[in-house]
Amino acid sequence: MKWFNTLSHNRWLEQETDRIFNFGKNAAVPTGFGWLGNKGQIKEEMGTHLWITARMLHVYSVAASMGRPGAYDLVDHGIKAMNGALRDKKYGGWYACVNDQGV
Repeated sequence: MKWFNTLSHNRWLEQETDRIFNFGKNAAVPTGFGWLGNKGQIKEEMGTHLWITARMLHVYSVAASMGRPGAYDLVDHGIKAMNGALRDKKYGGWYACVNDQGV
């Protein structure tokens, strides 16, 4: 367990954090956050999934609390998506998935 208290572990954690934040920062689409391929490209044919948007909202909320540049804008985008295209205003709750028109 000594690994957890080492400088090398802390550097590794910081590098992994940066890698995760950088990988997803281009995932924003008009209806929330898109499905990303292995190289970080948006897979438009997959639509916008609620669980992905919620996960990205969480990740960038953590990033914003850490003071990461640009993270607050992604949090704002995620909240707008959760209250916009993904929200089922007729019956309450949220849609599991919407297309690029929000349907």
